[in-house]
Amino acid sequence: MPNVSSSTPEVGRGSTSAPGRRRGGATREKMIRTASVLLRENGVAGTTIDKVLAVSGAPRGSVYHHFPAGRAQLLSEAVDYAARSMIDLAAGAGEGDPS
Repeated sequence: MPNVSSSTPEVGRGSTSAPGRRRGGATREKMIRTASVLLRENGVAGTTIDKVLAVSGAPRGSVYHHFPAGRAQLLSEAVDYAARSMIDLAAGAGEGDPS
């Protein structure tokens, strides 16, 4: 199973003060991180909603709650997340560089 770490950049809108909203935000973030990993491992055709749900543990109803446009929106946000992660890594790699 893919390793979906939470030590990478924050995703989307998961930070609010209401406890239920935080849980929902955490579900959304986990789905995006999971989709990002699955895209890297399986490509677009191999990254299905069913796989994202199975790996992330998110309930089926959360897909259209968090991503009204469905799979296309989820995958688009997963690609954005992966790009931000890479930018953050590159920025961190330059820190402390004497040149």
